[in-house]
Amino acid sequence: MIDTAERIFVKMAELMFDNKVTCRMAFKEHTFVADLNGQEYDLISPMGFLQGIKEIGIDNLSESEVTYLLKVLSKNELDGAIMLQELQTIMENFGLYDDDED
Repeated sequence: MIDTAERIFVKMAELMFDNKVTCRMAFKEHTFVADLNGQEYDLISPMGFLQGIKEIGIDNLSESEVTYLLKVLSKNELDGAIMLQELQTIMENFGLYDDDED
C-alpha cells in the first residue's frame, strides 16, 4: 500500500515540478478551511483531492490505487479529509516545495 502511494506521489511531484505548480496551487480550488480546536487548517475533501490530481495529469489510477492513496492521506477524525499541510510535507520528501504559503 505504501509503495503504491509513494509511486503516485513521485508522479505527482514530477508533473507539478514540470508545470511549476505547488501543492497549494494544484489543490486551491479543492481546499477549504476548518477550525479544529481553535486552530484553522486547510483541508481537501477526498473527492477534491482526486479531482486535483486529475487536473495535474494523473487520470488513470486503478480503484485499488485510489483506495491505497486515500488510506495513506485521509484522516478518519476529519471525515476522511486530507490536511494540505501534511500533503505538502509528503511532497517535500519528493523535492516539491511550496514557496507560496499564505
